[in-house]
Amino acid sequence: MMYLGIDISLKSIGWAIISLDGDDETIVKTGLIKNPDDQATGSHLTRISDHIGYLISNYNIDKVIIEDLFIKFVQVGKSLFQIHGVVKDIVYRKLKLEAIAYHQGTWRKALGIKRLNKAERDALLPEARNKTDHKYLCDIKHRVIAYVNDRLKTEYTYEENDIADAVGLILAHKDMK
Repeated sequence: MMYLGIDISLKSIGWAIISLDGDDETIVKTGLIKNPDDQATGSHLTRISDHIGYLISNYNIDKVIIEDLFIKFVQVGKSLFQIHGVVKDIVYRKLKLEAIAYHQGTWRKALGIKRLNKAERDALLPEARNKTDHKYLCDIKHRVIAYVNDRLKTEYTYEENDIADAVGLILAHKDMK
């Protein structure tokens, strides 16, 4: 089966297409949909819809997995709701099915990735380690990237964390089935 994972955010939407066949997990294609600061909202939403629609049509997508919304700030939330709605709309129009949404804590927990509390962070910081190593071990984005890179033998960097999240969503969905 062909899966499309989508990590929705304001600045760049990460996406990944993965073929899952039993134990075989093959990355077919990945990318980002960037949002320039000076672009009008309507133009950006149209671009997202067109891009996702193209991926669904050209890669024979069977299921779409998206990150559910987590809102801290009202203004940001309004924009994220619009993007979320556009993605769900194009998925339904193209595939006649609902996108499967997982909260970030749920899909990360399914992969064994969780936020560390202060005691856990401090336990990972032996005197011999420098601050960069500590950040690498403690930052949730780095931990997702490390997990995806290890499991699929990829080499995503911190700048590609939105793509790693899209990949992680699909892997978590598979592991939770």
